[in-house]
Amino acid sequence: MALSLAFVLERGDSESACESEIGRDFPAEAVVILRRWSGLGDTGTVFSLDKNQNETVLYSFCVQTSCSDGANPVGGLLNINGTLYGTTQFGGLNSGDGTVFAINHKTGAETVVYTFCQTDCSDGDEPAAGLIVVLGTLYGTTEFGGTPGKGTVFAIKKPY
Repeated sequence: MALSLAFVLERGDSESACESEIGRDFPAEAVVILRRWSGLGDTGTVFSLDKNQNETVLYSFCVQTSCSDGANPVGGLLNINGTLYGTTQFGGLNSGDGTVFAINHKTGAETVVYTFCQTDCSDGDEPAAGLIVVLGTLYGTTEFGGTPGKGTVFAIKKPY
């Protein structure tokens, strides 16, 4: 399945906000969408929507103990060699301060690439936007953490 632009839907939004885009500006077979407040426990899902508006849930967040897989995705998704990369604002292994994740778009398998706030939150706390990739390195931002707690710009080298 070819993938196209990713959208983020907030609570109350409907898929109709992006349905008109499928096959028009983006001729791919499907659009992948993040729903920030949906799924089990209202903690977010990643799903695809095909040209016929058939929805397939690829992943529901916060299904692992203590939401170690992340919760409430933010920003868009990057498709790098068939793997979707994104951020969650909450969840993760430590104090629930967010993750960078990867999802295999064919199997729906999710992997946490990085968990924030590992010790003193100098690495960042609560990613607030999506990712960009430059020369194989993922870059993003956090809203809090760092020194003096006003947020960070982070880089993850070649996670794939």
